[in-house]
Amino acid sequence: MMRNGGRPQRLPGTHGALVPKKTATGRWRVDARGSDSDGREHRIQVTEDSPAAAITAWARKFYSNSGRADSVTDLTANTLFETVARLWVTLRMEEAHAPGGRVRVQTVEQDLRLLRVDVVPVIGQLRLRDLTTPLLEQWLASIRGADGAEHSLNDKRRKCRSLVKRILDYAIRMGAIEGVNVAERTTEVFSPARVACRA
Repeated sequence: MMRNGGRPQRLPGTHGALVPKKTATGRWRVDARGSDSDGREHRIQVTEDSPAAAITAWARKFYSNSGRADSVTDLTANTLFETVARLWVTLRMEEAHAPGGRVRVQTVEQDLRLLRVDVVPVIGQLRLRDLTTPLLEQWLASIRGADGAEHSLNDKRRKCRSLVKRILDYAIRMGAIEGVNVAERTTEVFSPARVACRA
């Protein structure tokens, strides 16, 4: 997977980019490392018939070997948000590379960047049942933009809110949690003053 600038993309939790390399036999290999939830590092190498298939196979093997949820049947209210996000991203990546898929690769890459930079480092280690609307609002209000411009900053926060909402919608559909999506109830104007008034 490549970014618009030509740099290889990488999944949250991996060390280095997932770069498919063509072998002498014409197949594609991904050789990369990633850390599990206990910080242990794994090196995994897979070979498939296409670059997209190699990336997907690497992700599935890593999540399975590292003890992370690799099936919707593994998801519960005690599952870490990061784990649900990893599974959701893997499924989205498969759909993006599938023939006739409705998801654009660029969209998945944008989601990956937001997850890696703004989402997983802050709320990734929280269990699904511990996520609340006030907590998400405080997190959204804490997000900072590169240039500090209010309009671009709020746009970034809306994208993060939408991303978390979609991941939690997925968790609800899979039966991991019940009730109303807590991200649905967050405000769309994320000024610290407004969040403080709602706390």
